[in-house]
Amino acid sequence: MTSSEWNTTSFAYGLAAAKMNGDARPDLVVYSGPGISVLLNKGDGTFPTSSSVYPYGGPFVVGDFTGDGINDVVVLGSSQLTVLTGKGDGTLSQTIPPVIGYGQALATADLDGDGALDLVAVNSLGVVRLMNNGPVSISPSSLLWHGVKLGNYGAIKTVTVHNYGKRDLKMGGVVLGANPEDFPGKSQTCTGLVHPSETCVENMVFAPHGVGTRTAVLRLTDNYGNVVDVPLTGTGTQ
Repeated sequence: MTSSEWNTTSFAYGLAAAKMNGDARPDLVVYSGPGISVLLNKGDGTFPTSSSVYPYGGPFVVGDFTGDGINDVVVLGSSQLTVLTGKGDGTLSQTIPPVIGYGQALATADLDGDGALDLVAVNSLGVVRLMNNGPVSISPSSLLWHGVKLGNYGAIKTVTVHNYGKRDLKMGGVVLGANPEDFPGKSQTCTGLVHPSETCVENMVFAPHGVGTRTAVLRLTDNYGNVVDVPLTGTGTQ
């Protein structure tokens, strides 16, 4: 067996092999001193010497926790559990609010048969079960409008919620933040139940009340406690 080495920025504490982009090759997820990094398989059994580092550290597991068919990384830090959602190209995004959690080791499985991967953590008190109330996929992760004149409306932009789970969802949505009045909802189908494998949409527009950058957040919630924030940004002009 031939030995090869790839340096990390500091001592590595954890390693997992999983498919992190669209090809069929297993990649590497590494936890080292600065945080979590993804090393994409080049196809010849080698990996890049550098990659993006996400500043989250601790025991981690890899799996499809959002139900969109793309592997994610869940990191258990000193006091919180963070989901780094996979984008399908080997990069990760922190769009789901962290939850309180701590421990020395993690394992994942669908413990209640609802189609969502759950977590088990080991800490000084014993074993802790962390149930996944998803899986729900919300896309895109943000909305952006450029150059809309005062008194006018920007183009309708759509946020889609896909229920990948085996349970009905009851969705709710509210616009919060600095300029909520600038981002009215145009129409929506997320007012009732979203059945398994179905989708609903929130159609948003930008109607600036001032000149310059205007921001808000579309906060989507469901009856299982999921909370996802979709940043809204628009530029108002005279």
